[in-house]
Formats: sequence, C-alpha cells, structure tokens
Amino acid sequence: MCGDRNCFHETFHDDGKTDMYEAMKAYYEIGFDRIVRPDHVPTLIGEDSKTKLWRSGQLFCSWLHQSTDGSRQKRNQQILKMKKEIIAMKFDNREDILQITPLWKGERFEDGRPKVPDDILRRMRNITLEEAWGPLWREGYKFQFEGDLKRTHEKVKLVGRAVTSVMVPMRPDLHNALLEYGQKEEGRNGFFNQWVVDSLTEDDVVVVDLFDKVYEGTYVGGNLSTAIAARTKRGGAIIWGGIRDNEQIVEIPNIQVYYRGVDPTAIANVTMTGFNVPARIGNAICLPGDVVLGTISGVIFIPAHLAETVVVEAEKSHIKDVFGFQRLEERIYTTAQIDSRWSIEMFEDFMQWLKTDEKAKEYTHLDWSPDRKELEQWHAEHPDGGTEVTL
Repeated sequence: MCGDRNCFHETFHDDGKTDMYEAMKAYYEIGFDRIVRPDHVPTLIGEDSKTKLWRSGQLFCSWLHQSTDGSRQKRNQQILKMKKEIIAMKFDNREDILQITPLWKGERFEDGRPKVPDDILRRMRNITLEEAWGPLWREGYKFQFEGDLKRTHEKVKLVGRAVTSVMVPMRPDLHNALLEYGQKEEGRNGFFNQWVVDSLTEDDVVVVDLFDKVYEGTYVGGNLSTAIAARTKRGGAIIWGGIRDNEQIVEIPNIQVYYRGVDPTAIANVTMTGFNVPARIGNAICLPGDVVLGTISGVIFIPAHLAETVVVEAEKSHIKDVFGFQRLEERIYTTAQIDSRWSIEMFEDFMQWLKTDEKAKEYTHLDWSPDRKELEQWHAEHPDGGTEVTL
C-alpha cells in the first residue's frame, strides 16, 4: 500500500512502502516454510475479485521465491517481465482468439483464427444473403446482418474470412502506449490500420468498427485498398466508418469495400484497442474467422462453426426456389402451395426434378434424406395438412 492509516490506497506487491525482496529474503534466511498469501491488489480490466489475486499474486510469489538468491539487477528484470505478463494488451493474440471461438473444431491460421475451408467459401458465393440469413436466425443468431452501408463495386459479391479491428476516439495516453507497444514489443510498422492490412492472407476481409467516423475516419484509400486486393486476391473490407480515394478504389479489380461515407481527410485521432477481437458493425457482431458474405442487400457475418451448415441449408433453399419458380411459371402449383409446408407428392416431384433438370446439376451432392424424414414425420402428426408458412 501507499500512504498511512488515515489515507492509503492498494498497490501491486512491489509498488508499496515495503521492500518485498528484502522481506522474502529474510523469510528465506530463517527457513520460513509456511504459506504466503498474496492479497489486496488493484483490479485490472477483465478480472474479478477471485481471479485478480490468483493471477498477480501467483506471478509475484513465484518471482520472489526464485529471486531470493539472485542479484538486484535480476530482480528488476523479473519485475518488468512480471508486469508485462499482467497488464500487456496484445494485438492479434492467438490465446484470445481461441478463447472466443471454442465451437470451431477445424483447421486454424497461425494466429488462431478459424480457417473455414476454401470449398465452403466457393459455395457461399452462389447463395443469396437471405438464404444464408435463414439458418442463422433459426439458430438464434439474430444480430449478424447490417444493411446500412455503401459499396464501391455494384456487381461484386464479397466472400471471405474476417480479420477484425476495433477503433476508438484518440486519447493521448492510451494512443501513445498502444502505438508504442505494437511497434516496439510486437515489431509492427506504420499506423494501426497498416498493421491489420499487413497481416492479410488470401480470401481475408477486413472488418473495422470505426464508430461511424467519416471525417478523419478514412480507414482505407487507394494505397491500402490496392494492398488489400493484392494480399486477399478477391477479398475486401467492411468499414463502419469512412474511406477516401473512392475514384481510385472503384478501378481496382477483385475487391469490394463496404463503408459509411467518403471524405478527403486522412485517418487521424483514432486508436486501435482491438485486433482480431469481437467487432460491432452497426447492428451486427463479427468475430475473427467469421465468414463474411456481402451482397447488394448488405453484409452478414456467419460464425465459422456454422458456415458449413449455413451453406448446405442455403443451397437447399436456393434449389428449392429454382424448382418453385419453374413450377409457378408452369402453373402446376400455387404460391400458397410453394410457400407452405410441401405435400409428400410435391416433395417426390422435386426429387425427380433434381435428377433430370439441368439447373440442378450443381446440387447433386446434397443429402435430402433428413428432409424427407422430417416431412413424413410432420405429415404423420398433421394428417389433415396445414397452412404452415416456411422461411
């Protein structure tokens, strides 16, 4: 602690009035072999009253135990290392990403991001936003879509794996500390947005929460957009903020950028507090490794562990729509029949159509046995039929 009994505040164990090194050395010299209990330390962001004692106290006691026979210089070096272990904010940290994406069981990038297979991304390019939205909504993921965005390329669909960044208004002490940490401790070059772009790989999409800042909130311009296109091949960016050099960006092939507004100012007075952390884009939330699907309707963020399920259900929905449109044009069924729970006869007609129609060739890999079983069960429970409308 610092102060006296009338006015004091708690400190970390090595920052108070007591020389903890000399105290532990004395215990060591007299052969003290009882329990030492670390207690009363400041609470850090992300800790509670239970974890703070364990985290900081364990590190400190471990250091004291190991350093009683060492030099004062060694002690100071260990103190510095201990403080970094306790309070350092790390960017693009593998352990943090693993912690927030525990449901993903597949391959991961070196930084820990889920690596949804390329084949899933390829198939995702053939489905509509609404077809992807349906399975997510039914699973309870109701904050994955945002439509209030502009885009640089009218006819380019965006599909890729999310690399996220969270920016906040600039506060000098925080800004300088994080910029210095990233440059000196993690070896990063340039400004915060350049760190993110420099990390991109093929099929990545930058997803940036820039708190809807457009003036001095231009996350990318011509140069960084060119770098994004080169690194990702067919990726892009989702920016809840601004861009600049739009006339240059629209001439860049194989990229799509969603944004809130355009301004000629360069990015300024902002600080990145998170790199590959949960990011908010309007009414939607995105995690690192999510599959980003951007269409003329807006953008949707698909959790990595649900990507395959979404693709399969979306493909089924898509080909059923193709069949339904054709049968409506042929006046075989009514809109009420198509939009409601199908009869067994309609399902059998659909299965026969899948085998013979040219438009169904790309969907022969789909397994319809669960759908048949579910439909038969429903009709067994509702022998008189019904008017249930399906999404």
